[in-house]
Amino acid sequence: LPNQPQLVTVEYDNCYLGCGGVDSLVVNFRPEFIASGPIEVCAGETVSYTSADLQTNVPFSANWIARASDGTEVWNSTGTTAAITWPTTPGIYTLSVTAAVPANYCTELYDIRVEVLPPPGVLSAIVGEAEICPGIAYTYEATGVSPNHSVRWEVNNGGTNTTFYGNPLNVLWGNAGPYEISVVQINNNGPGC
Repeated sequence: LPNQPQLVTVEYDNCYLGCGGVDSLVVNFRPEFIASGPIEVCAGETVSYTSADLQTNVPFSANWIARASDGTEVWNSTGTTAAITWPTTPGIYTLSVTAAVPANYCTELYDIRVEVLPPPGVLSAIVGEAEICPGIAYTYEATGVSPNHSVRWEVNNGGTNTTFYGNPLNVLWGNAGPYEISVVQINNNGPGC
């Protein structure tokens, strides 16, 4: 797209009548814009979205409104980016973006359809030794893992916090505490809630 206004000129002449004329029109080109960000999110998750001018790819100030499927507004903000904490209620939401200065763009509105996914269910238990001897390896297993889900372990082994994935888990406990272990279930489809 041209950056400067363009001039369209029409000149006409009727050779039979001996008359004619000329006229000009200034045409201002306005670019479109887009907004980008994830279309699948976890319930209660905070994610960022950005607006960009399609001609220059430069972010611009926009008005952001998130609505539930029934049209109820659940969030709004103004700025070049939007950091949205999505509701904890799963469902389909619409994020509508309008330019803060609408005259700068030929796009009136840009909508992003966002699916808020429910968190996976709670695990049944952690099977493994609760009383340990330092310097010895122990095996722990999460029970009640749903199909298409995996597990993420958080282990505090003597003040060193480490994340592990998979089930079961082997831990070689250090010589000094604290000793803590926790596990969460993660949905493998979509954003990994």
